[in-house]
Amino acid sequence: ELLLERLNADGEDVPVLFTVFSPLTIADKLSAKKMLSHIEEGHGDKVKAALENIARTTGALAERAIELGAAGVFFASQMSNYNVVSADMYKEYGAPYDKQVLACCECGWMNTLHAHGADIIFEVLKDYPVQVFNWHAWESLPSVAAVHALTGKCLMGGMNRMDITRGDRNAVTEQIFQCCSLMGGRNIILTPGCVIRYPLDTKMLHFIRTVKDDVEAAFRAGIHETEAVSLGA
Repeated sequence: ELLLERLNADGEDVPVLFTVFSPLTIADKLSAKKMLSHIEEGHGDKVKAALENIARTTGALAERAIELGAAGVFFASQMSNYNVVSADMYKEYGAPYDKQVLACCECGWMNTLHAHGADIIFEVLKDYPVQVFNWHAWESLPSVAAVHALTGKCLMGGMNRMDITRGDRNAVTEQIFQCCSLMGGRNIILTPGCVIRYPLDTKMLHFIRTVKDDVEAAFRAGIHETEAVSLGA
């Protein structure tokens, strides 16, 4: 509570997101990665009871964070990918409890889903009640264009985190340009798809900011030029 109060007291006009993990993610961590084994061994009802308790507690925590001034939650799901579970299993053991937590976040205006992993269960996640969709864009499918078209949400991502770590400036430049081009310069929050490695390369971060500014300026100039030609015609 004190941290949120201090962040919001700074007077900066920026959103503060409160990170919570999905109930299935929390259950998997608490069970030392044995949660799926418990389901396979026939203890699904007990797992669901645990997920219900986790969802209720997590939802109350998220709701309180928003009451204290958070713009929403950063809802991180590490289990919602095909490399971990099937779509049917996630529909049964993941999505209902995710949505129970998100129902407590309705007062947030920037609730963000972080779909972690290389092969996300997009068929389920695309309809989640959040304002922002974040995934490992340019590291794995679906594409930026597909996610935008099929969710209609603001996107968070657009840069391959490993390209940032490697300092691959041309790759990052291309990713920023393609994102702005695909999105028309709107409804995109340029970020890595997930956390970037420490130690941070401050020169690379400054380079990213410069490229972002240059690409935005180029798009604005192109829009104004198009308008001038249209008016002249």
